[in-house]
Amino acid sequence: MDIKNIDLNYILQEIEKRPGLYLGNFDVYNLWSFISAYKVFKINFTQKDKAFFKNFNEWIENYYGEENKTKGWAQIIVFHKSPYGAFEEFFKLYKEWYKEEFGEDAW
Repeated sequence: MDIKNIDLNYILQEIEKRPGLYLGNFDVYNLWSFISAYKVFKINFTQKDKAFFKNFNEWIENYYGEENKTKGWAQIIVFHKSPYGAFEEFFKLYKEWYKEEFGEDAW
């Protein structure tokens, strides 16, 4: 695979398989930091990348019925799931969002 064609979905798939390699542990805040760095340093976003950064946080807010619109998706998931279950919950929710957003499985 050409590195220029790697998108966030591909990276998340790899992280879910081997989180220790990419993040050091199973911490949703480390994942949030990784995704934030991707957003800062990626030059060409795919349409799916753009959709994630535009829509995912709001989808999480709606999923949990959050009225406070100042929290990020990681904070919301931790609040509702606990720090220990939040990492796995992120991937469950991401796949659900992806299916709704694009009409196909994330992986």
